[in-house]
Amino acid sequence: MRTFICRCKHCGKEYHYQASGEGCHDRTNNRDYCPECMEAILEALDKIPKKYEVRFKKIERPEPEIIEKFKALVDKENKYDEEYEKQYGFKPPRALKVLMFPEWVKSAAEFSSNFILYRVESPSDDLFDKNAHWFRQEEYDILEHKFTEKLWKYSQDNYMCRYHVSHYLKSQFVVQRNLSEPLGKLFFDDLLNSATKTKNCDIICGTKRC
Repeated sequence: MRTFICRCKHCGKEYHYQASGEGCHDRTNNRDYCPECMEAILEALDKIPKKYEVRFKKIERPEPEIIEKFKALVDKENKYDEEYEKQYGFKPPRALKVLMFPEWVKSAAEFSSNFILYRVESPSDDLFDKNAHWFRQEEYDILEHKFTEKLWKYSQDNYMCRYHVSHYLKSQFVVQRNLSEPLGKLFFDDLLNSATKTKNCDIICGTKRC
């Protein structure tokens, strides 16, 4: 857990801002405003209906130049994985990102090109499968229930994330376990099989050295 002493930009009061750890996602935890002022801001914003949001819209296969950029990102990651495995004997651990994909999806990834985020869902291990489905982030009109045809700018360019697609994970649940003193409130999660209650660490990081 990381906390900082900040001064509210509105009322000038000193307060503790929690940058990480349990509670950091609380509604009023903000680095610019104290909890009292942040609550007032949120209450005012709650009175204004949300009009637009970002959603993935299914599209045809992207333009060839966008596909080439994606291939370059995939090739770069594959090369890094090969060099890492050659040096250490196992593939580099990666953060687990799980989405509830349809059963037919075998591999998936997201990548950005010209600050637009795309997603590909493939029926095979090949992300460039001709039967893969492609999506793009666009602006969605919540009140009209339709896309506005405006592209939604992403915060990063030349970004890529591969998903660990495992429908097996749908039957999993996470159990919080406290660490021994003096680590206090720090904790870690064990991914347990819902049937056998056995730890399955390989699924988390993709290696046997989790």
